Amino acid sequence: MTTDPVTPDGGARTPQSGAALVAQYLDDLERALADADPAERAETVTAVRDHLEDALGTRPPLDDARDVIAGLGPVELIAGAATPFAAAHGSDPRARTTAHGGPTAAAPSGTVVDPTPWTGPDPRFGPPPSTEIPPRLPGVALGLATLSLVTSLAWIVSWPLAIAAIVCAVVHLTRSEKRRGMAWTAIGLGVLSFAVSLVIGLFSGSTVVEETGQGLAVPVVTGDGPAVAGLVVAGSLLPGE
Repeated sequence: MTTDPVTPDGGARTPQSGAALVAQYLDDLERALADADPAERAETVTAVRDHLEDALGTRPPLDDARDVIAGLGPVELIAGAATPFAAAHGSDPRARTTAHGGPTAAAPSGTVVDPTPWTGPDPRFGPPPSTEIPPRLPGVALGLATLSLVTSLAWIVSWPLAIAAIVCAVVHLTRSEKRRGMAWTAIGLGVLSFAVSLVIGLFSGSTVVEETGQGLAVPVVTGDGPAVAGLVVAGSLLPGE
């Protein structure tokens, strides 16, 4: 029977054979499972040992053993599933350092696992960021729609305002349950204003202003199409003949 070579100070050296590496890995696994259920610990170690024997045999090369063990991962990952048993039984495991995979996970003394499901952010850290659209958005939409309707005769200014009002109202309806009536009113006025602006825009390309004898300038109809009715410009604002 051979043993691992040791350094002058008694510390274990890096395993020089695949069999020694496998044995060291299994020892580390048993230490990592020290606080687990004994039956579960024995079953886990046996399953890992059988897997290593099937994959490597009894005298595996060192490189092959390293590859297979690397595929299994650190012993802490394998032992992680058994850790809740130790916490549930009130044990007081301390941090340990294994020869293979580094320190094992340690639970503080008196740890109590809270089974209550997560129901939201901790109020101690303040309220969560709000995704609620500010309630002033419907007012903005209604104001834009009203302004668009008032300026319908200036269609080149009116229709962008109508579109902006509709967009603001739709965004509010998709993100908030408050002030929905105002938002729908803004949509209605915006659609009406857009339609009026569209009609005026289609028929305003042939307007001509003519000065009358009474000092007023009124729109007249040319051969290309009707002028916009109702526009009267003070003659004093126009250059005289």
